[in-house]
Amino acid sequence: MIAALYVRVSSEEQLEGYSIAAQVSLLTEYCTKNAISIYKIYTDEGVSAFKEKQRPQFLKLVDDAEKHLFDVVLVHKYDRFSRLVELSRATKSRLKKLGINVLSITEPIEDSPIGFFQETLLEALAEYYSRNLSAETKKGMNERVKSGAHMGCMPFGYKVLHGRVTVDEQQAEIVRHMYKLYLNGWGILKIRNWLDSNNIKGQRNGDWTVAQVKRILRNVKYIGKQQWNGKIYDADFPSIVPLETFNRVQQGIGENKEKYTYRGSNYDKFVLLGLLRCGICGAPMRVKAINTGKDTKYLYYGYVCSSAAQAKSLCIHTRIFRTHDLEKKIFEIIHSISPGLVMELDIQGENKANVKELFQERSSRIDKAILRAKEAYLTGVFSLEEFKATKDRLENEKAVIQMELSKGDCDGDNNAHERIPSHIKNVYDMLISLNSPLERKKLLMTFIKCIVVYPDKIHFDFYVQ
Repeated sequence: MIAALYVRVSSEEQLEGYSIAAQVSLLTEYCTKNAISIYKIYTDEGVSAFKEKQRPQFLKLVDDAEKHLFDVVLVHKYDRFSRLVELSRATKSRLKKLGINVLSITEPIEDSPIGFFQETLLEALAEYYSRNLSAETKKGMNERVKSGAHMGCMPFGYKVLHGRVTVDEQQAEIVRHMYKLYLNGWGILKIRNWLDSNNIKGQRNGDWTVAQVKRILRNVKYIGKQQWNGKIYDADFPSIVPLETFNRVQQGIGENKEKYTYRGSNYDKFVLLGLLRCGICGAPMRVKAINTGKDTKYLYYGYVCSSAAQAKSLCIHTRIFRTHDLEKKIFEIIHSISPGLVMELDIQGENKANVKELFQERSSRIDKAILRAKEAYLTGVFSLEEFKATKDRLENEKAVIQMELSKGDCDGDNNAHERIPSHIKNVYDMLISLNSPLERKKLLMTFIKCIVVYPDKIHFDFYVQ
C-alpha cells in the first residue's frame, strides 16, 4: 500500500505548541509498523482548516489523487484534514470514487454504517469547536478594544516595557519626520526611497514598502487611538504625532486620491482602468490576476481596489469584480441611461437652458487643462507617456463638444437635456463597434469623469457638458 501523508497546523495552533514535526513522526512510525510505503508528505503550515483555497498542499494532494499516485491518505486526526463538515464530506466522497480512503491513525473507525456515523460526528465536533472558539475569541478581542487595550501587531515607533506600551523614541522620531516630509510635498514613494537611501530599517529590521509607508501615514495609533472593525476607539498608549498634523496628512492623502488615476502596465489592456475608483476609500481600482489554485485554465482577471490589494488595513473593500462582468454591466448602464438621470447629474444650476455656454466653458477648461499637462511634462511631473495619454483624452473630449456645438441648435434649447442621453446612446453604438480596449477607454473618457464602485452599487460621475 502506498500512502500520502497530510499534516497541517494553523497559526493559532503553532502558538499553542502544536508541531508539524510531531505529526510527521507519528505518521511515519505508523507506516513503518504497518509496511506502508510513503509516496509524499503534504504540509500546510499556518493555515486554517476552514479555507480550502488557502491550503496549496491540500489542493495538490487532491490533484495527485486524480492521477492515482497513492492508495490512501493518512492524517494524525480527522480535524487535520478539514474542520468544515461540508468540505470534508465532499472531498472524501471525491477521493472515495477514486478508490482512496482518508484514515486517521489515532481515531480508528471501521468501514460500516456505525463507522460512518462516528466519523461524521467527529467532523461535526471539530467544526463546532472551531466556530465556537472563533466566536469567543472575537468577543474577547471586542472587549479588549473597548477597554482601550492595544490590539494587533505593535506599530513602528512603539515597544512594550514591563507589560505596557511605550514610545520607542528613536523610531518615533522617524515617524514624525515621515509626516513632516509628506506635509512638505513629498510623495509616499519618495519617502520610501529616502528611508532606504538612509539605511533606515523597518519592523523586524526589514526593508520598507510603499504599503508600509502609507500605513504609517494613515495609522490612528500614532494619535493614541486604534481602528477595529471600521470604528475608531481610544487606546491606552501614548500618541506620537500631534492631532493637527495627523489630520492635515489625512486631508492631503484624500486630495491626492482624487487626483491619482491608475497608470500601470495593464492600462491599455482593460477598458475601465483609469476610470474606476473604490467607493469606500476613493483609491483607483486596478486589475488583479486570480488563480483558483487548481489549474491555469481557471485563471481570470478582476477589478479590485488598489489600496485593499496592497493591504486589507488600507481599505476594507476587498471584493473582486470579474473584468468581463463589470464591463458588461457598465455598458448596459450607458445603453439604458435615462434623460432624467443625465439631467440630474450633469445639468445643474439656474442656467440649465444655456447649453451652448456650458459647452464653450468646458471647451475652454479643456484648453487650460492641456496647457497644465504640458507644463507638468516640462517640469518633470508627467512622463512623456502620461502627457500623451492626458492630451489624447482631453482632445477627444473636446472633439465631441465641438461636434455638439456644430449642430447649431444649442442656443436657447430648453430641451437640451433630452439630447445628452441621445448623445450617450450614440457613444454606446460607437463603443461596441470598437475592438481595442484603449480606444473604448478614450471614448468613455469623453463624457465620464470616473465610475465609483461600491460593494453593492455603481455611481457615475459625468463631465459637465
